[in-house]
Amino acid sequence: MPSYTQPQTFETGQVVGRAQLDILRDNDEFWHGMAYRWQPVLNTMSSDPLAGQTTLTAWSGYIWIASDAQRFWYEYTAQGGSASITTYLTLYQGDGTTAVGSGNIKQAAVGTGAAVTYNAGTTGVDLASTLGTTISAGLYCLKLRCAKDTNDDTMTLRFTYPPHMSYTGSLTYTSPPTVTDGNVSSAGHFNAWRNNDVYFATNSPRQPAFAGNDVDAKVATTTIFDGYRLHFGSRLYYSVAFKQNIAGEKLKIIYDYGGTGEQTLLETGTTGTHTSYATITGTHTWGTWKRVIVQLLNGGDGTVNYLYAHPQIGDEDSTDPKTYTIMEEFSVDQYLFGSSTGSSNRLQLFSDNDRHIFKYLCTSAYVGRRDFATRSPSYTNLAGTDSGEFRLVRRYDTLYYRTAGGILEWGDDQSQSLTDYTTTDHYQTLDLAGLTGLHYGTVYKITGSELLYAAEMP
Repeated sequence: MPSYTQPQTFETGQVVGRAQLDILRDNDEFWHGMAYRWQPVLNTMSSDPLAGQTTLTAWSGYIWIASDAQRFWYEYTAQGGSASITTYLTLYQGDGTTAVGSGNIKQAAVGTGAAVTYNAGTTGVDLASTLGTTISAGLYCLKLRCAKDTNDDTMTLRFTYPPHMSYTGSLTYTSPPTVTDGNVSSAGHFNAWRNNDVYFATNSPRQPAFAGNDVDAKVATTTIFDGYRLHFGSRLYYSVAFKQNIAGEKLKIIYDYGGTGEQTLLETGTTGTHTSYATITGTHTWGTWKRVIVQLLNGGDGTVNYLYAHPQIGDEDSTDPKTYTIMEEFSVDQYLFGSSTGSSNRLQLFSDNDRHIFKYLCTSAYVGRRDFATRSPSYTNLAGTDSGEFRLVRRYDTLYYRTAGGILEWGDDQSQSLTDYTTTDHYQTLDLAGLTGLHYGTVYKITGSELLYAAEMP
């Protein structure tokens, strides 16, 4: 597959050869592929409240905070049951116990009435200002929790989209030039395309792990996965396993759960692993959060291996400013623009492709540079603790992770042991390029006794 190469800065009077042009061409292919990458449905499953508890950690996960991504986004709903509760959204150091600065990003008392929603507003949260301390780059722990009455096991507390950081660096997108027949090339044209390549590299999204669940249902209807994705394309790829213990038990995947476009993507009572994709129909606004749940109906055993989505070529938003064109390699003595029939728009394709890539890779309506928090693929409910695995589709060469007893598995029988985290080393890294047979696009899994965080990064 094409790889990214940072282009040189172009200067007036420079002779531009096909090698420099092909770097721009190859970069467009790379960023187009990145914009159309597989995107996991992020797990926002909350733990159920138990009678007798005075505190509840409804959601706990880890988030990578980079020096150029310091704005935090969240939204959660809370509702007291038989008594009022106080909710806390708290950031901890990588050890999971030491609060960062003042600790609480949000603290709010909630009564027993209707559910209340709290969020980061339209501009996000400046963590350094809110917590009163400098936020160094690294791995942090995020918890959504509450103090509660010991007998209150009916309250609710859950995220309504996955918490994440967004890019706050200094680079900006350059509106690319319009190139027409008869133009004289300038360094400004080429530097606009070059600068956008550097901007795309800086805004390249991290690839978070999918955190799946493995559940033995204890009640008639059990939600075994609850998560969100930004609507972006018309297909949802899934791998789920189901075991029917008695007649009438089923597994069900529901898209846009509770929304106006709610759709059942899969409902099956057949024992075995089901790996396929479903087409999402109806009217959905691109870039809006969609809730995706998996349920066991009437009991049964279910495993959610992965839920991924990505658009297809030709599946673009109807408001797309430009379509993407795959360019042939440049050749010696080729006209870039001018009097040669059919060649006058070759450089204009760089501009058209930049506009298309920018929309699907970087703008706020789509995923862009959002560094998502990742929770463990296990959670505690009324029936006890259930477990799962991390799954990733390889995109980058470096895996960041926090596990104990972790094993990375791919192919038919290939595996790599992972280094445990320690009290001083809160995360580890692994060079994926050194693993034979783990090619780009390969789905691999991580198992272990403690799975806390996994994400690929450029």
